Amino acid sequence: MLETVAIKAVEQNEKVLVDLAKKIWEHPETAYNEVKACEWTAEVLRNAGFEVEVGYADLPTAIKATWGKGHPIIGFLGEYDALPGMSQKVCTVKDPVEAGAPGQGCGHNLLGVACLGGALGMKAELEATGKEGTVVYYGCPAEEALTGKTFMARNGAFVDLETGVTGLLHVSQISAQRIKNPGVVLKEGQKVKVKVIGVGDGRISLSMKALEQGEETKEEVFHYKESGAATTGLASLLKGIKL
Repeated sequence: MLETVAIKAVEQNEKVLVDLAKKIWEHPETAYNEVKACEWTAEVLRNAGFEVEVGYADLPTAIKATWGKGHPIIGFLGEYDALPGMSQKVCTVKDPVEAGAPGQGCGHNLLGVACLGGALGMKAELEATGKEGTVVYYGCPAEEALTGKTFMARNGAFVDLETGVTGLLHVSQISAQRIKNPGVVLKEGQKVKVKVIGVGDGRISLSMKALEQGEETKEEVFHYKESGAATTGLASLLKGIKL
């Protein structure tokens, strides 16, 4: 059923998707300057019923658009930045619109819009079947600069997806006050807000005290397991600690 419903949803939105891809092609914007691409993409998502956040993860041209509720949480990652010096008319030979100006050398006007179409298709499938699930579209800036996704992840993006990633909230990152035991501050199973302060090389580190006003937190990185859910439970915090 997914194939039929999803394809129909994309076909029904063909004009909107093609027009968006053309506009992004005709107005190429380089890394972190994707103001129009971000605005146009967000508008299409809002019109499709998504709750849209622009400036997501502290990046002005990043987007997080959400529809639905519950699990599974299914993510689509779209890009829309252009490359410097790649200005090009719509033709099969090199023919710049403006010599030296930016252009869509890698076709991000197509890739980002294709992912948006996929999100619309998945939304239609969940609506048609009545199944529970959340669809998330991430608009990623600066892919060509190789930093957009990294900065998004560093600032907490993607952790709510069904990735099986476990983040460790180390005892040193629970409070700005020195504590002898996590149980002084936390109870097992308690839900807390944390900030991602380190991501990379198969590792992620979290901090509560980084969210405290005026607290500058030095990054501490700890290994995480390959599977599991993000946890700050007392039992998990104490696991492996020798007293």
